[in-house]
Amino acid sequence: EGFMKPLRIYVCEDEDISLGINKVVLEKLLKEKNIKAQITYCHQYKEEDETLLASIELAILDIDLEGSTMNGIQLAKRILELNPSAVFIFITSHSEFAHDATKIHLSGFLDKPLDPYDFEDALNRAITQVNGYRIKNSNNNTKNNFSVSYYNIIGSKIFIECNKAFFFHLRNILI
Repeated sequence: EGFMKPLRIYVCEDEDISLGINKVVLEKLLKEKNIKAQITYCHQYKEEDETLLASIELAILDIDLEGSTMNGIQLAKRILELNPSAVFIFITSHSEFAHDATKIHLSGFLDKPLDPYDFEDALNRAITQVNGYRIKNSNNNTKNNFSVSYYNIIGSKIFIECNKAFFFHLRNILI
């Protein structure tokens, strides 16, 4: 279950309390889902982080990053320049930026204070998006063979990503 290689996550939040809440909720959800991750936490964008940003698969950003040379949307655009497959969750008290945020690979736009259930939904979407990009970008050209590249059981839902479309029916099956 979960990712084969660690999910690379970048969390940028300028407020210590909010960053701490994001950290606790994120790490709890990842542990529950049995997903390994390499997580970088920071308070602001730094140019020396460019190499790291190029490898980020999921960025969780505040929009108003005080003391930073970029706001969260500008930072997301920079990350996309470095890694076009990155996906984003914004956690902010600035809902007026929602329209600008929709122009980015958005898995969630969440209001502060953070609602853990909304965050879990956004994280589930992000995981599915990242897995889709991983499969698309892999050099695995098994067009004639059916293979499941990823599956994740989340509550009563099963998310399956594979190299072919298929249909199936389940009847009262316990997994």
